[in-house]
Amino acid sequence: MSTPDILRQKGIKATWQRIAVYEMLKAKGHSTAEDIHASLIANLPTLSLATVYSILNLFYKKELIGEVGVYNNRSYFDITTGFHHHFICLRCGEIRDLDIPFCRALQEKKVEGNIVERFTGIFYGLCSRCSEEEGRKR
Repeated sequence: MSTPDILRQKGIKATWQRIAVYEMLKAKGHSTAEDIHASLIANLPTLSLATVYSILNLFYKKELIGEVGVYNNRSYFDITTGFHHHFICLRCGEIRDLDIPFCRALQEKKVEGNIVERFTGIFYGLCSRCSEEEGRKR
């Protein structure tokens, strides 16, 4: 499905700025508003950082994207919206989706009588590449 169709399906008008932001997020994966803006500004010099934030906020409210959370005082956005876990490398900062089983609370989307609508599980440590490099130094 094309990006304009994906946006329209969520009730979002498919402007060129929105299309560009969505496609950049799709291409880059877990990114901040600043990362997306920096990647687009060369080809779209009139695109402001405020516009990127506004677009990401709209996408999040319409459940088109998810938010990984704050790491290094920055929010990261994610094209994958379903329940899933993340791993953040404390050395290189890479963020990866993890394919691991959910606990019962997430399977049932309930915890202690509360209904779970969104979830972000984050593991922090050294990614495989950084841990290999760390092992070589020891």
